[in-house]
Amino acid sequence: MRRLAIFQVQTAEICTAAANQTLYTDETLKFGETFSSFITTDDNKTPFLLGLKQMSNKAAQTQLDTLKSILNDIETRIKCLVDQNLQTSTSFNIRKNIKYTMSDRAATEIVFNQLLKNYREKLLKEHVEKYDDLPDVEKDILSRMYIFFCGLHLTVNIADVINKVFMQTKNIEDFDSDFSHEKVGEADILRALRCVCKAFAVGGDEKCGTSLEFKTYLNRNDIKTVDIKPFHRNRFNIVFHNGGTAFHLRDYIHKFLTEVKSEGHVSNLNGLLRAVLKSIKVPEIITGFRALGIFNKFITTPLMKVLENKSTHIFDMNQRYQTLVTYLENVSVDLERTQELLTGEYVPFPDIAIKKMMFGLLWCIAKMMRPAQLFLLKCAHLFVRL
Repeated sequence: MRRLAIFQVQTAEICTAAANQTLYTDETLKFGETFSSFITTDDNKTPFLLGLKQMSNKAAQTQLDTLKSILNDIETRIKCLVDQNLQTSTSFNIRKNIKYTMSDRAATEIVFNQLLKNYREKLLKEHVEKYDDLPDVEKDILSRMYIFFCGLHLTVNIADVINKVFMQTKNIEDFDSDFSHEKVGEADILRALRCVCKAFAVGGDEKCGTSLEFKTYLNRNDIKTVDIKPFHRNRFNIVFHNGGTAFHLRDYIHKFLTEVKSEGHVSNLNGLLRAVLKSIKVPEIITGFRALGIFNKFITTPLMKVLENKSTHIFDMNQRYQTLVTYLENVSVDLERTQELLTGEYVPFPDIAIKKMMFGLLWCIAKMMRPAQLFLLKCAHLFVRL
């Protein structure tokens, strides 16, 4: 309790004095309970935790009420320990200094930011002397709050769009889904990819997986820089990375399972590995993996490089996003442009270096060109519509 009191006093002193603060918000589930964290940074990007608190639900209004509760607790602590006769509102001064917000693109976060903006304007009218008599320009400066969203979450949204396209090939007859995670609304292609990752990613399925043996097999075949990553703790771009990697390694996976792991008798394989072996023989699944790999190589990875570059200003992303939208519009209506996407001749960000690894395997197979082309065309068309 003593540490909490010291923390709250220190937070109040810093956050009431520092103008132009950015509020970062996030929510998470832990053991079925919902928690939300509120962090601020100043002009020097020095972070301060306002608080982390359990919420009854994930609603935006509940999140705002939780922030109010945290700030009221801080104000109560200040009055108890510092000045019982404090006239100015500590919680108001902290809210007043919040000029920017940063969060993910969740629907609740979008609503929360708007609720916070409206609530902040209401407080300004109540606490700023003669607020209504101020010129409109000054009112605008005082009340203005800029709302930003994390660009990396765009890759998650792109994956959701691609899943909608893959859902059109739902219920692939040759796909054995018994050993994949059943997720409502997830296409068989992505469920098959999860099977592959459970089998071969380090930390995947500890009981039925065979990550170490497969890695040793790849090393003996001089493949040391391509790996399948676990979905757990890897959120951004993981679907596209693993899809391209699974497509690249599909022949090695087949040979490893049929000749090495099973010692020539497929019946020796456990259920998970048999499901993987069956799935990589399905043309629709392999074509889907290839489409994911192409998106990873030419769209999502270059976009992430731009976002993670420290020299990239947030305003620079406006042009990048517009370029991407125009690019996808062209791909969605022009089969020739879609063909050039498959071959790497037409890319959205030509100034971003792309590793040559896996280029050949992504586009050299002529018999798979047309199905992948149609997948990508549908993905681009749906993405532009959204």
